[in-house]
Amino acid sequence: KIGCGEPGVAILTNSDSVFCAGNGLIIGIHSYGDGCAIVIRTEKDDYVSYSNLKSSGLCRGDVVQKGTFLGFAGISDNERSRQVNVMILDKNAKYFSIKKLLERIRCNASCEEPKGYIL
Repeated sequence: KIGCGEPGVAILTNSDSVFCAGNGLIIGIHSYGDGCAIVIRTEKDDYVSYSNLKSSGLCRGDVVQKGTFLGFAGISDNERSRQVNVMILDKNAKYFSIKKLLERIRCNASCEEPKGYIL
């Protein structure tokens, strides 16, 4: 289930694994409370943020490809499932509209998703 709210989307799932939706370079990992966020500069020169991750074994400077395991999704706001929050910014640091963000997610989604694949 995808919940929309500017400037990103919350993806709810029963799986706990989060995988990268495209190729890029990790430019930041931010820890907060009991979670973390990963920021990736993509090959298209935009920036994707995955937040509400419980943990990740990746480091700044790591190269990731579509399907790379990013970490484990944190508990959702309703505490009944897992949730990862995704935002995309263009090279000018302007947020993607919800429509454009969902189009990008659909374009990057594989028809043969690994078990637990949630973006």
